[in-house]
Amino acid sequence: MKPVFLSVDRSLKFWRSDAPYYNGEVQTSPLECVSMDGCARSIRDIEAYPSVLDGSEEPVEVLVPSKAYCSKTSLLATRVIEFPLPPYSFCRASGNVYVCAPTLLFLLAASRYSLHELIAVGLELCGTYSPRDGMPSKSDHDAICDVQTLRDYVASITGNVRGIQLARRALQYIEDGSASPRETDAYMMYCLPSHLGGFGLDGVGLNSPVDTKKHARAITKLPYITPDLFWEKSGIALEYESDEWHSIYASGYVPEAMARFVNKTKLMSDSERRRTFEAMKITSITLTNGEFVDFDEAERIARLLTRRMGKRYNSSRRVWVKRTKLHGWLKVPVLERDPGFAL
Repeated sequence: MKPVFLSVDRSLKFWRSDAPYYNGEVQTSPLECVSMDGCARSIRDIEAYPSVLDGSEEPVEVLVPSKAYCSKTSLLATRVIEFPLPPYSFCRASGNVYVCAPTLLFLLAASRYSLHELIAVGLELCGTYSPRDGMPSKSDHDAICDVQTLRDYVASITGNVRGIQLARRALQYIEDGSASPRETDAYMMYCLPSHLGGFGLDGVGLNSPVDTKKHARAITKLPYITPDLFWEKSGIALEYESDEWHSIYASGYVPEAMARFVNKTKLMSDSERRRTFEAMKITSITLTNGEFVDFDEAERIARLLTRRMGKRYNSSRRVWVKRTKLHGWLKVPVLERDPGFAL
């Protein structure tokens, strides 16, 4: 059977599924060299792989090495790879079916997505979660990529490739370590610059381990703590408190299988975390889902953060309009968002 190379949508769907992981560890790695010669390019080729069609009404888009392979039907579309592919661009999904490695996926998405969509996908690829229906919105697997790997891959691409400029621009705003869709949303809302609709509170770390120091370790019994968003220079942490997960923590019951994927510091009680932050002289501010989806509340917290950091709050009408638009897009669950969003 001819090898199938799945394009952006199906590759992203693969990385969001359980298939690449086992017990939270990434089992699917990029292959150094994969030839696209003789690849599938017709619906007859694709029909040999029932799992690829999966009953979807949307046509399957596959990658091909040249225009000679191009074809289009109601069930199939082809996309030409118009530049030399660097090593480690594909991963084997199963058998002769290949998906884009996170690096190639990010680059190809840049010619289709808006800047904000690309930033969100980049944060997801460099995070430890997957926005899937029915899944807890917290960390459940290791990161499949990191920002530096994305930067190195994009830098290795030569020529005027579609989307390359947008990819480079988006990489300025992507960070490693987001542990849930809503943490990504909070990062984009509070940390993107004003001209992109954010509150401009840059210089943040996402779930970066912070040494608890000797005097605080007596409280935590742990060598480090991981604030959701942490502005180290200002000593301020923003903690997202999910309604779903808060009820699990408060009950004192965390299923064993789930606990494997949750950072131990997340299992500390609210009071323990507050005491730890106090001992470390870190100002901790809590953000709930109810506060985030209400723009007035989200803005109130932004003003509080801005004041605590000693920064000037931009309250111009033009910026306010952009922020409300970005907020309106972010508050919708990831899989239900308008794919054409742009400011």
